[in-house]
Amino acid sequence: MQKIIKKTLSCLLSFSVTVGAATMLSVPGGASAARYGDIDGNSSVNSSDALAVLKHSVGASQLSDEALAFADVNADGTVNSSDALDILKYSVGIIDSFKAEERGVDSQEVKASFKRALAGVQDKLPTYVLKETVFKNADDVKLSGAWTAFISAAKLKELEEKTKQDYNTDRNYTRIVKQKSEDSANRMIKDIDLSDESRFSSVSCNETADGKYILTVSFKDEKNSSSDSLIVGLTGLDDYDQAKNEVEQTNSVDGAKSIVKSFDLEYKNCVLVCEIDKATDEFVNIEWSVDVFSESTVTTAGMTIYMKTSGKRSTSYVNFGY
Repeated sequence: MQKIIKKTLSCLLSFSVTVGAATMLSVPGGASAARYGDIDGNSSVNSSDALAVLKHSVGASQLSDEALAFADVNADGTVNSSDALDILKYSVGIIDSFKAEERGVDSQEVKASFKRALAGVQDKLPTYVLKETVFKNADDVKLSGAWTAFISAAKLKELEEKTKQDYNTDRNYTRIVKQKSEDSANRMIKDIDLSDESRFSSVSCNETADGKYILTVSFKDEKNSSSDSLIVGLTGLDDYDQAKNEVEQTNSVDGAKSIVKSFDLEYKNCVLVCEIDKATDEFVNIEWSVDVFSESTVTTAGMTIYMKTSGKRSTSYVNFGY
């Protein structure tokens, strides 16, 4: 009987992949209270969540860090088709709980382990592999000023497109931080106070089957962040004043100082995921990512540039050596 059920569920998952997420199965009343298995964050567990996990497992799409924290429903330390199958079983009422929920974890102990792991970085000065991604895109550029009256509309459009291309950045790079020094510790994330969870969008604490803590922190979006913001403090990214000053310096030309008429900076969808060895309070890996948006109007030597940008910054620390 179990083989028949498993085969049937596998066929249902395959069918879902073929016809897309529009094919939905009914959701039992108990599913809405679950957090494990709720991959899309809509407070229910259904076939679309199973489909998202299955697509991730075969490389057809990529789950976000936050979604991954709730996708390993069988608590085996990996996210694969077995998790997708369990989610589908849950959605149709064949099972009423996930193995990951049965493990239980003391969130205060996970947070304490995180603080001890950070303190250990300063004491032990570990080596690690640092991987960083910087993506920037100029979504909209407008050039104006008295000088534009002397060029054609076509030439002006060409200059705007060139400005876009000059600004765009898509860079991935890896550094092996070998030195056991204060520098290797200072490159790490900074401590954050997790005692008041209302300051964050969400804080989740989980434990894997092989004895690792998973701490996932989702930050509230920030606009024009001050130097004491949570996101700036954690990531070391620019606060509003630093970013505005960089815009001013970047647009200065041959001694002609630029004037920033308007500037807005937004950090959105910032997520931190830490895996910690509970036996040693040492990091196994760390990842954070944040979407960055800005809008500016800058005048230099009679030329005004309006620019609207979007981008992403992400960093991971892996292969720790203590």
